[in-house]
Amino acid sequence: MAIKKTEIPPLEANERMAPFARIHDLRVVVRDGWYNAFTDLACWKEMYWLCYRRGTSHGAGNSVEVVLRSNDLRRWREAEVVESPYGIEGGCAAADGHFCVTPNRLYLTVGTRNPTHTFVSWTEDGVSWTKPELMRRGDVVPYFWRMRWHEGRFYSTVNNMEPNAEPWLYLVVSDDAVNWNHHAKIARGLPPGAPNDQDGYSEESDLLFRADGELWCVIRTNQAQLYTAEPPYEVWHHRHTMFSGCDAPVMCETGGEVYLSGRAAASYMGVPSVDGVLPHALQNPFVFHRKPFSRLGSTGVYRLRKEGAELLITMPPAGDASYAGMISREAGDLVLSYYSDVAYASGEVRPRHFPEFVFKASECDIYLAEVEVGEHPKAIAHP
Repeated sequence: MAIKKTEIPPLEANERMAPFARIHDLRVVVRDGWYNAFTDLACWKEMYWLCYRRGTSHGAGNSVEVVLRSNDLRRWREAEVVESPYGIEGGCAAADGHFCVTPNRLYLTVGTRNPTHTFVSWTEDGVSWTKPELMRRGDVVPYFWRMRWHEGRFYSTVNNMEPNAEPWLYLVVSDDAVNWNHHAKIARGLPPGAPNDQDGYSEESDLLFRADGELWCVIRTNQAQLYTAEPPYEVWHHRHTMFSGCDAPVMCETGGEVYLSGRAAASYMGVPSVDGVLPHALQNPFVFHRKPFSRLGSTGVYRLRKEGAELLITMPPAGDASYAGMISREAGDLVLSYYSDVAYASGEVRPRHFPEFVFKASECDIYLAEVEVGEHPKAIAHP
C-alpha cells in the first residue's frame, strides 16, 4: 500500500514552493547477528526484491549475497543465496549485489573480492537463476558496480584498467550484460598516488535515463559529481558538485523529479563556514566508550536537478551506513533500503556475538524506509 500523501495548503504571497521529504515508516528488515550491508531494491513481476551482503565484518572475505522477495514490503522470504564463483579460499567473498530490471528478466550482478571481478546471472521466473557469468570488456575484466537497461541495451560505468592509460571513468554498453564495449569517456580520474582530499572518480556510480532521452550519471568521489549527456551519449558535461557527499549513489525518478540517495552528511563532509566548522560536524546524540561518537554513516535523500542538489533528509546517523536501493511505487513515493549499525552504536541493541559494539566489526542491520517527497509552501527569506 502506498503512503498517504500530505495535504498541501494554498501558496501565500510571501511563500514559494520548496522541496521536502518526510519519513512515513522506517523498519528493520534483517537483524540476525550478522554484518549485513550494501543493499539494492527492485520491483519486478509485481514482487519486491531486496539484496544485501551477509558477512562477519565490513571488509571480511567470507560474505555471501542474499536475495529476499516480498509482495508487501513487510514479509520477506529468502529467495537465493549467492556464493563467490571462485569458491571460499583466499578471502574471495561475494558482495556488492545490484539488480537490473528488464520486461522479462531480473538480472543480478555480484562482485567478488580477491580477485575484484563482477558476475551476472538472471531469472525469468523468480525461482531459477542462471549460472553466474564473468562480465568483461574484451580482454579486460573491470569492476562493474551497477548496470541499467534502456531500449534493449545495457549500460554501466567502469574505470579504465588498461596498463599505462589515462585514468577515465567510461560509459560501456552491452547487448547481453556479459560482453561489454567502450562507448564514451565520462570523466577524467586522478593518477595513482594523488592526494586523498582530491576528487578521484569511482565506478561506484549510477545512471538514469530521463524521459527526453538525456542520460544522467552521479559519480562517487570525495564530493559527488553530476554529469549529463544527450543521445548518443558520447559528449558528457559536468553539472555540479554535491559537497555533502553521496557515496554509493542511487537515483530514482518520481513525479517528474529525480531523487538521489547515498551516504551523505557525515562529519567530514560539506563546505566549512568562515569559522572553519563543517555543516554536519554535530556528533551523534549518544556516547560510545565514554566519548561522543562521530556522525559517519548517514543515508541521505537529495532532490537532484542539473543546476544543483538539495539535501532533504537523512536517516538516523550512526557509524557505518547507507549503500541504498531506491524505487518509487507512484508519484511522490520513495522506498529505500539501506544498512546501518545505529542500533548497536547507540546501545539500543546489544550485539549477539560481541561483548560490546565494535565499529565495522560487530553487526549491522538492513532497514526499509518509506518516504514521501514533493513540494510545499515555504516562507521567502528576506535579507
